[in-house]
Amino acid sequence: MRLAQLDGWLANRQFIATDEFTVADILMTHVLGGGTDQGLLAPHQNILAYRKRCMDRPAWKKTIDAYSERVEPAEA
Repeated sequence: MRLAQLDGWLANRQFIATDEFTVADILMTHVLGGGTDQGLLAPHQNILAYRKRCMDRPAWKKTIDAYSERVEPAEA
């Protein structure tokens, strides 16, 4: 239900809170990334387009790469 609501919210918007990329988009993109079953997102094309738009930003890639260098994965 929440994904359908979010998908509808993003139907005519570029970003979550304003016309500009904000911290809300950073948080939402993070949640929609690794922490969410990607199969759940498949029917929600507005969410997929939004996530791609956010993750394609050069600053996003730079930040994720820097974070990944600092954080070691947990050993199984």
